[in-house]
Amino acid sequence: MSHITLRIERNTPSKVVQSYIVPWTEGLTLLNALRKISSEQDDTLAFRDSHCGRGVCTVCLMKLDGVPCKACCTPLDNGRTYTVQPANDKVIRDLVTEL
Repeated sequence: MSHITLRIERNTPSKVVQSYIVPWTEGLTLLNALRKISSEQDDTLAFRDSHCGRGVCTVCLMKLDGVPCKACCTPLDNGRTYTVQPANDKVIRDLVTEL
């Protein structure tokens, strides 16, 4: 079975890294993987789900393996493990930061 692993830095309120395995499909983006986690595994995961869907608005900005990315248009590769962190140090909760 195809899957990815997301190691997500949770900030609720202390920092903890939690791993999730997500089924991989062609075209899976980081935002879609986070939605799958929220709906199927852990509805307490906080992230900004509203977005333009085209990588323009930067509402879904976060870090993937230490590099800033727009989650709505960042594709994920099958079989990989990724580390997901908040975009900046002004964390409200989990991956949600002050804009």
